[in-house]
Amino acid sequence: MEQEITALLTGHTQLGYLVLFLGAFLETSAFVGLLVPGETLIVVAGLLASQGILRIEYVLLCAAIGAVCGDSVSYVIGAVYGERLLTKASGRFFIKKSYLSEAKSFYTRHGGKAVFFGRFVGWLRAVVPLLAGISHMRYPRFLFFDVYGCALWALLFSMLGFVLGSGWRTILAAMHRLGLEGAIVIGLLVLAWYLLHKRRLGRHAVSRFDAALSAQFPSSWRFLKARFEAGSAYGLSLTFSLIVLALAIAGFGQIADQWREHEYLYHLDHTVHAYMAAHAAAGATSLAAWVSRLGSAYVLLAMAVGLAVYLVRKQELWMAFKLSHAFLFGEAFLYLAKFFFERGRPAGALIEASAMSFPSGHAFNAMLAFGFLTYVVITLAKGEIARFFVPSVSVLVILGVGLSRLYLGTHWFTDVIGGYAAALAWLTLSIVVGSLLQNVLARSP
Repeated sequence: MEQEITALLTGHTQLGYLVLFLGAFLETSAFVGLLVPGETLIVVAGLLASQGILRIEYVLLCAAIGAVCGDSVSYVIGAVYGERLLTKASGRFFIKKSYLSEAKSFYTRHGGKAVFFGRFVGWLRAVVPLLAGISHMRYPRFLFFDVYGCALWALLFSMLGFVLGSGWRTILAAMHRLGLEGAIVIGLLVLAWYLLHKRRLGRHAVSRFDAALSAQFPSSWRFLKARFEAGSAYGLSLTFSLIVLALAIAGFGQIADQWREHEYLYHLDHTVHAYMAAHAAAGATSLAAWVSRLGSAYVLLAMAVGLAVYLVRKQELWMAFKLSHAFLFGEAFLYLAKFFFERGRPAGALIEASAMSFPSGHAFNAMLAFGFLTYVVITLAKGEIARFFVPSVSVLVILGVGLSRLYLGTHWFTDVIGGYAAALAWLTLSIVVGSLLQNVLARSP
């Protein structure tokens, strides 16, 4: 199939872009998308762009616009004809009238996330827009999440071919396996929700279990349950934060031990470095260098100043305290860690880099800056779009910075994940310390 697709895209350039648009359009159309190899088409187009046959910006535009148009057509079909078809099918194929109201309720609460994440799961991609239309999800809301998902989907798969070249087949196969496994997990979660929520299974057993422990260990069980209360200052949020902190610290220690003792991750360092060096391309190098700058100290400083001004104007002074603790002392911690480990950088980097290698300063800065931005948005923002858009973009930036450092050959793999773990630990510690001080001082007379 790869040869046929390559011939279609290279025979006539303009025709190639049209084929790419139609492939993305049809793959996301209702049910037809189950039969169209749109992802493979986009990956091959990215590969041809790396060879100068196609232009990568046109590949991105054709794939993204085609996907958005296909999803919109499916949405309209669902909005116009879907409810009528479901009404006629009521009582057949296990379809009930109540399912439509439940679908509308689901899309009112979770429709944005379903549209976005459905884009990255093969069979859901052809069904979710149709269901959104049937549920009468507001089209502007649908369009925002759909455009966002389609843009990232087109970027991911076109870059897969552009950056990795002939190595794209292995990665794409792994992604398809993950997509299938993700679909199975989603199905099991839906089944579990149906059994527990609709059938009221397990509630009586949980109540009996709680009553038995309360009678047997009244003080200890009460204390343990209080650690998982969602609204308490010392409840679920603190428990979750301490678990994340412990895991991040343990992870950082394990990563450091792995490369110092020449264990598995040490050997993986050289495997990843050799793979990246073998697949370097001029266009991808300039892109990686640009992405890498998002983890620089200058970006960190700019974000710190901007967030501090915003938080002070919003009179979120304790949030500003957490910010100063995370950023100022975090950079001091990073410097001391580099000085303590004194690890040299890989040879043959594509750009110039100085200082010690472990942990990666760019990975640390990206996790710290964009992680704190995510914390601020989730805590203070009210709108669904902001609470979804900012965290998801932050995750992409964090991962992109780490991948760019690996691609440019300025860091080992353990440097990057070590930087992530160290920053996550410091960020969580800053939030925990600030929250505890705020609560203690608020209680003091």
